[in-house]
Amino acid sequence: MTRVVMARPAQVVHRGMELIGHPYAEVVAAARRQGVTVVEREAELVFPESGFSVWTARAGDDALPIIAAALGWHDA
Repeated sequence: MTRVVMARPAQVVHRGMELIGHPYAEVVAAARRQGVTVVEREAELVFPESGFSVWTARAGDDALPIIAAALGWHDA
């Protein structure tokens, strides 16, 4: 599978939510408020219904910002 990864200065917006640069916890909360399915995995948030995921630099710190988004996610 081909995966396209985007980071700053790219602007990644999903359902009105800016993703890159915003804290992990804020992205999770905003997605859930909108009824968007989000799967939390280590330092990654997977949006399975939309076919992409976003990442932070490391797991365990929900205040860290999202640093990249990847299109073409799939569950192997």
